[in-house]
Amino acid sequence: MASVEWTRKALSDLDRTDAWREEDLDLPPISAVIMDLVRHKFAGLDLERIQLGTPVTVRGEARDLFICLVHLKKSEPYKVFYRVDHGVVQMRRVGHPRQRLLPVIP
Repeated sequence: MASVEWTRKALSDLDRTDAWREEDLDLPPISAVIMDLVRHKFAGLDLERIQLGTPVTVRGEARDLFICLVHLKKSEPYKVFYRVDHGVVQMRRVGHPRQRLLPVIP
């Protein structure tokens, strides 16, 4: 079972998403739901054999980064950028599908 760790930057991204939803869209916070979905998505994985998502390179981030999409009901998926470090899934960044988040290098 993989454990999930959230970096300060990923938590900041979630806070900004909650503020944006509340101020611009008049919607309730969603970060707790995203965190719970991510925890469940990675909970049963054997990280030695299975890697979720697609490898990406993002300026200013670790080299071994992956992007994984997290779906909430019928909305567009949230983008979750993560890496695996010694068996721990380290969430690095989180982005709403309509928010410009990171410059991904092809």
